Amino acid sequence: MSETFELPMTPGLVSDYLLEVAAFTGDAATPSAVESWTVVRGIQEITPPAVEKNLEDDSDIDSGAWGSQTGTGLEYTIEGTAKRPQAGSVDPGQEILKDAGRGTGQAGMVWWKLTSKLTGEGEMGLCDSTFTEQGGARTDLKLAEFTLTGRGAIVDAGGVAEDWVASTDYKLGDRVNLTDGETLTALNGGMSDAEEPTAPTSVGEVVVDADVAWKRTA
Repeated sequence: MSETFELPMTPGLVSDYLLEVAAFTGDAATPSAVESWTVVRGIQEITPPAVEKNLEDDSDIDSGAWGSQTGTGLEYTIEGTAKRPQAGSVDPGQEILKDAGRGTGQAGMVWWKLTSKLTGEGEMGLCDSTFTEQGGARTDLKLAEFTLTGRGAIVDAGGVAEDWVASTDYKLGDRVNLTDGETLTALNGGMSDAEEPTAPTSVGEVVVDADVAWKRTA
């Protein structure tokens, strides 16, 4: 007697998210034109872009008993909680959010990019930043809550894999294709070796390429 077995879906983890930000200076007109991104460290909780649609009643006398709604606008927020560094040290990514959180107009804006550490794919956009440090009891950790309120559209962050190149400065989340077609995703930033690394035999395994640790993702 044959038996059909379907494997259950393996869920993703919130820890797969990578949030990067850049101060809004007016030099870049779109998020894809931003040349330098800074990772926000210490995140304990994060909610990806929560898009809300504004609906308006467009029913008329020809609609009969049925009402009709049409979408007229979209808006989104990204919310998160991060642990704050101890006294005497700072996290550059959190400082960008904090500085913008105390600014108005363009001084309160930041570029954001939220991607998968595994694939490099994700979304990005422009937002207004709110950054609030939390108090608590004597033994509590120092935390901060942040809210990124969208300004304009969410766009694709890309994450397209390119051919591996020797002696190249790669950054966390970069994706490359090897000669035989395997795809690797960088787990950290650093300089690649002079020779192409040997691909791991299985998806999920890691190979070290000079300064870069790559995880095979395809």
